Amino acid sequence: QEACEQAEEWLKLACDGVACWIEAGLDEDGGTRYMTEGSYNVTALGHVTAFVVAYRNIFGKDPCDLSRLRKYALFSLYMLEPQRDGMGQFGAFGRAGSYAPETAVALMALFDDGLARWFYDEYYGPRADLDRFSPNGVVNCSESCYVLPLLCWKEVAAEAPDASPRLQRAALFRGSGKAVMRTGFEDSNDLQLMFQCQSPQHGHSQADVGNFILN
Repeated sequence: QEACEQAEEWLKLACDGVACWIEAGLDEDGGTRYMTEGSYNVTALGHVTAFVVAYRNIFGKDPCDLSRLRKYALFSLYMLEPQRDGMGQFGAFGRAGSYAPETAVALMALFDDGLARWFYDEYYGPRADLDRFSPNGVVNCSESCYVLPLLCWKEVAAEAPDASPRLQRAALFRGSGKAVMRTGFEDSNDLQLMFQCQSPQHGHSQADVGNFILN
């Protein structure tokens, strides 16, 4: 009985912690408050989504409100550089590489999200040019779990972003202070213009207000 009570206490603590991270780490539009989009934030989301997938599989329900996490799939597409070199990072040094495919896989599984599937295929999967990221074409999961994509894989039909009604040519992520404009999502010759319009809240990059990226 004592062991069960302790397990329930730890489970509640984990659920509260995940809910807190989602609210603190993502704004109401799914945008990340962390500046270095393509590394630490995506890695952290790998751990968060792993817990959410496991919790749903065991208990048949979600541990907390996932509306912001659902919108993160859209944010990922807006931030993805047309050249597929990474996700745009304000004021940060270059991080050529592919991070945390388990995040995209979990978004597919949790929300039947065809845009997350397209992102996975384009950046990590069969259409990705992984040889640019490492000599062996290895995707870097950083501190994350290499086997998780296999454990929670769910076959979802890809949704092409240029034809998707869920995406526009511009988006504002209010809480994280990011504005993005694009000519499209699917062509490597598309243009992407991003503005940082809020003071940095945390992260390595410390980008000034008005910092912009043109890809």
